[in-house]
Amino acid sequence: MATKFYCRNEKCDKYNEEIHFNSVSYVIRDGHLTPKERLVCDHCNQEVEMVNVKNEGGAGFNLARFDSLSNDDKKRWIMERNKKVRKHDAEMKRFYEKKILGTNLD
Repeated sequence: MATKFYCRNEKCDKYNEEIHFNSVSYVIRDGHLTPKERLVCDHCNQEVEMVNVKNEGGAGFNLARFDSLSNDDKKRWIMERNKKVRKHDAEMKRFYEKKILGTNLD
């Protein structure tokens, strides 16, 4: 279940357009999740309408995938992850060396 917010003020430029918020804190009121603070449209300052949309497909994450792998698969997965981390760390080290020295090391 996803939550989307829409401005329903007919005089607003963003009428019937989906409005995105950087972060929304929720609380449970009357057994339902509701935003903690009042959410308003940034154009007209009217409260936005909250619409629950049913997602199609899966949830988009692998729950307990690692635990279900065999020991050989776990080892292979960890080794691949370590290679990616090592590569990223080397790139970041090179980036900061260039930044500190202020020269092109290539």
